[in-house]
Amino acid sequence: MSTSQYNYCSSECSDPRNGFCAKLTNPKILVQILKMLNFREDVTINVGINGLKITTEIAKSFQANAFIQRETFTEYKVGEELEDSDHDTVFNISLTTLIHCINLCGTGTGSSSNATATLGHTNFAFSNSSITTMVLYCPDVGDPLRIWLEEDGVISGTF
Repeated sequence: MSTSQYNYCSSECSDPRNGFCAKLTNPKILVQILKMLNFREDVTINVGINGLKITTEIAKSFQANAFIQRETFTEYKVGEELEDSDHDTVFNISLTTLIHCINLCGTGTGSSSNATATLGHTNFAFSNSSITTMVLYCPDVGDPLRIWLEEDGVISGTF
């Protein structure tokens, strides 16, 4: 992706219409959370003013939820309509595909990754690994979820 495309993406992300934009400095923790929910192909993501709630269930008899607070993200913005209402934006997505997309830049916890995390707030110290920044962006209700990953100056994404 060229610099002008990246600048375009950054400016678009700064003002979601009715959707959301979430930027995470290091998505390894998100990948770990998603892997814990990976017992069903698809998940439901609720986007609210306080963060993301990811839900998966089997035959309405077993349900798992993960809530990722807005403070976890470096930047977290929602559109005006979502900010002014009590309702969340809800969409379904393939969990397997989402995990594979995030792992594009080596953010997974495979054998090549040597990560140590200090849990508590959003302070994560990773040794012997490069830092990957991830942006989740959905500009409006019904638009596709866009994911940008940047690692060592290389930007990859879905458009």
